[in-house]
Amino acid sequence: MRRHGHSAEFPPAGEALELWQEAAVDGDFEPVNGGNLYFQTTDDELPTLQGPVDEARRTGATGVRLLDADRTREIIPCATSPLRGAMRSPADAVCRPEKGTAYHVRRARDAGAHVAYGVEATRLLEADGQFTGVTTAAGTTHAPTVVVAAGVWTPYLAKTVGLRVSIMPVIVSEPETEPVEPLFTQAVRALGFGARQRPRATESSSPPGSTPRLPTRSRRQT
Repeated sequence: MRRHGHSAEFPPAGEALELWQEAAVDGDFEPVNGGNLYFQTTDDELPTLQGPVDEARRTGATGVRLLDADRTREIIPCATSPLRGAMRSPADAVCRPEKGTAYHVRRARDAGAHVAYGVEATRLLEADGQFTGVTTAAGTTHAPTVVVAAGVWTPYLAKTVGLRVSIMPVIVSEPETEPVEPLFTQAVRALGFGARQRPRATESSSPPGSTPRLPTRSRRQT
């Protein structure tokens, strides 16, 4: 759950974060409002991290900014690996994805929604420039509002009505450690790895074949 990226994402991202915070009052999906830290480990990575900062400034989100190495270590002292600094987005949050999904499925059912699993959506339906429904392997469903949240399959569904949606799929491996002492609340990322500490455990992600450059104490637990 982030508030950085393309400027068009900022308004819905802000609203989504507020809704997640409201849901956390009665939802057990391990929410952590610690922000995001994207480490800069080489000089070549600076332009990549500068981009989200510039985009945020254009929308008035002044909290997204670049930090030098000293300021980064003030925020996360356990980051003992060499680094040049970090890009910080303090309003971001994380949760346990499968628990968050289960929570909203339960809320949807309580509101009268029908949830269908294992049903392939094959085509969007539209008329007069409006989505009117979706064709699935189980038949056709018509609806006044259609939300396409199909992840990596979104471009294929959008193509059925002549729309082009560009995405950047990211594939990672995700090892999970045993519970460890609290080290950080931020979601820590860089160009090649990511790590977050759950309220009761530490969890890290990295591309296959890579060596995660995690904080030293956390790395020993991976």
